[in-house]
Amino acid sequence: MKALSLGLIAIGTLLFVWQGQRLKSVRSEIARLRDQPLPNEPISIPSRSISLNQNSSQPLDKAALFDLFKPSGKAINREDTFAGLRRLSALDLRQLKEVWTSLDSHSLDAATSGWLRLPVSRLLVDLDPPFILDDLTAAGNHSSLAKLTLARWARHDPKGATEWLEGYAQSAESGETTHLRIALLSGVAISDPARALEMVSDLDAGRHREAFTEIAAHLRTRAHRETYLQKLTEHHDSQVRDAGLRAFAYNLLEYEGFEAAARAIEEFELEPESKWKLAERMITNDIGLDMPQRVGWLLENTSNSLRDEQIHHIVATWTHSDINAITNWLGVSEQETWYDHAVNTFTEFAREADPRTAAEWAQTIHNESVRHKAVDRVLAVWHRQDPEAASAYVTAAALPPNFKERWEK
Repeated sequence: MKALSLGLIAIGTLLFVWQGQRLKSVRSEIARLRDQPLPNEPISIPSRSISLNQNSSQPLDKAALFDLFKPSGKAINREDTFAGLRRLSALDLRQLKEVWTSLDSHSLDAATSGWLRLPVSRLLVDLDPPFILDDLTAAGNHSSLAKLTLARWARHDPKGATEWLEGYAQSAESGETTHLRIALLSGVAISDPARALEMVSDLDAGRHREAFTEIAAHLRTRAHRETYLQKLTEHHDSQVRDAGLRAFAYNLLEYEGFEAAARAIEEFELEPESKWKLAERMITNDIGLDMPQRVGWLLENTSNSLRDEQIHHIVATWTHSDINAITNWLGVSEQETWYDHAVNTFTEFAREADPRTAAEWAQTIHNESVRHKAVDRVLAVWHRQDPEAASAYVTAAALPPNFKERWEK
């Protein structure tokens, strides 16, 4: 018996030492995190890695936790904030709820308190979505955070999210649930676009355009796209159909590439101006290696009345994105009727960053009047930036005598 007692004492001693070492290790880790520089990329809270310990008797020192988020001087101590976020992901459900309900009762500035709500709500929506949504929608508060939370829940559990919203709608005004229904639909669309399409009829007619646009972003299979187009073409409102087709074209661009999107645009039953403005936006929103082919396709199909405006937008965007690629394109386009307009636009957007290149291209403009005005505008910018370099260029360049005389003064 004595030996057994000694054995139990020894085991207890070992457990005590182990717990002490574990506590020391945790404290060391927290200290390390507090001294660790914040990474450049956005912080990601691993919501699925939370350890749920519902029976934990370890009290949460909320004051110490919130101290990590208090401003240090004029700015928030970001390194302590990072340590605090890491600690949040280790809390159990009861502790997270305590943190949530305490956000407004601690001496945090409004910006920090509002910023902290997002990671805490993202953790809670995976653990107890009704709790967080009940709190967020209290007194008809349909904040962006409430909509994000409902959409996140609907993505993983559409049935549960739908049942919660139907229950909430029974005691709320019809207008109060409109934005929440869109949020629900957007979450469902991520995992089940076909089901989201069936939900459109539950919305007010004024929200159908927004709903089809949202669903289009999540069409990942051809079967989903076929179902989407069928539902869309059956819709009675032409504005909804047009908006849905535009969103559908962007989906094709993302998942099947530009050629598929271009073929679809050619087949769309849209007004010509709307159709080719859509094509232009697709091109300028996705500058790629095949830009010459894309721009060539657009300029071959678009109307003369739109061409100048489209060239202006495309050249402006392309110049900022890849000046070498656009000058290569201009170099093989000299015989085009729109060449002068394209080069003039290029010089307008290149002259601040690269006045020498802009000046050289300005001199290739065929129309004398347009050419002189373009060169004048480039030299004005260049003289302001570097008078000596601009004057040296004027001296060496093949410019008309009156030009040289004016700019060499």
